[in-house]
Amino acid sequence: MLDQSVSSYFRITTNGTMRTYRSNLLGSRNKLNSAMIKMQTHRQFTSYAENPLGASKAWQLRRSIWRTQDQIGNVQMLKNFNQTAWIALDAICDGTDDQPGLNGFPDIEEALNDPNAGGRKALGKSILSQVEALVSNMNTKYGDNYVFAGTDGLNAPFTWQGDKLCFRGIDVNSKQMEVKTLEDFPKNDGSGEYDQDAYKAYLEEYANSDYGKLEKYSKEKIYVDIGMGMQEDENGEFITSTGYDSSLCGINYLGFGLDEDGDSNNIVMLMKEAGEILSRCDADSGAFENTDPVNGDRKRLEVLFDKIHAKIGDVSEKHVELTADTAFLEKTEIQLKKRSDLLNEQREGIEGIDPADAISEMLWANYCYQASLKIGNQVLSQSLLDYMN
Repeated sequence: MLDQSVSSYFRITTNGTMRTYRSNLLGSRNKLNSAMIKMQTHRQFTSYAENPLGASKAWQLRRSIWRTQDQIGNVQMLKNFNQTAWIALDAICDGTDDQPGLNGFPDIEEALNDPNAGGRKALGKSILSQVEALVSNMNTKYGDNYVFAGTDGLNAPFTWQGDKLCFRGIDVNSKQMEVKTLEDFPKNDGSGEYDQDAYKAYLEEYANSDYGKLEKYSKEKIYVDIGMGMQEDENGEFITSTGYDSSLCGINYLGFGLDEDGDSNNIVMLMKEAGEILSRCDADSGAFENTDPVNGDRKRLEVLFDKIHAKIGDVSEKHVELTADTAFLEKTEIQLKKRSDLLNEQREGIEGIDPADAISEMLWANYCYQASLKIGNQVLSQSLLDYMN
């Protein structure tokens, strides 16, 4: 039989019983709360401490999923952007209900035939109207940004300054400076070396010329992350193959500068001149204003028509390229969605929980918690009874 003096050390006090009860009740409530969160989120763990390795892997997968979702959003935006550009070019190439397109332009060569001379003046006005529509289409917007403005999407790319068509404020008919290399700047001291300073000054003058600025605009790039890597090389230079260039520069579609004959490389300016020549024809007879057989209006129209036809081919080719770019983006979107689904499947395998198991765990935790509550009223009286015994 246990000694009475020893047994006194094993007495359970009311305060001790209450502390134990409160601790166990809090534990039951926490387990119930954890089980409820698992059931709601369908996740096996809700904190890093519960499963450090699984949580680390799941976090990495979630970051990849978020990045992939951003890339999908970028692709969808670019698709809409390109679609807006395609519609604008389609109106230029194939025309609309109100305006004929460039693909119908060869028909105006009939104006050179004398039997159709009576319609020359009206045809000239139609061409000038088409010129205005063409420029308007190249100033189309997607959201708040001008589509064909390159990197300056907040300002209209094409504007008229008198009879001059300007791109971002610069005459599209700007003449190119003579192209030179370092070998064109030899030193005069007989050393056979080249003048680096003179060549540098030439390059700076070229870059600051109107043509140099247009050339710079035509080469501007805006790279967007669509899941191709977005990386830089060891020199900190961006690797262009790892991003998608979203920049659309209007002068790359319509042309800029002057050709070897001194004529405009811009289809709008060529059409404008042709329309003006036809508009000056006699309203009744259709006779040309300048009838010189060598340098007159008829000869000039023949030259303009040939050059316009070549430019129409260029614009149509750009139209096709835009179609191919949009198709590429559509395929990329499909691939990104598949990647997102795969990553989400891997994440689910790490932190996911079967809904039936989650419900069973919550029901058991709730049963334990409710049982704890029921015995709460008995704890105090039972402790006093034990103490009296």
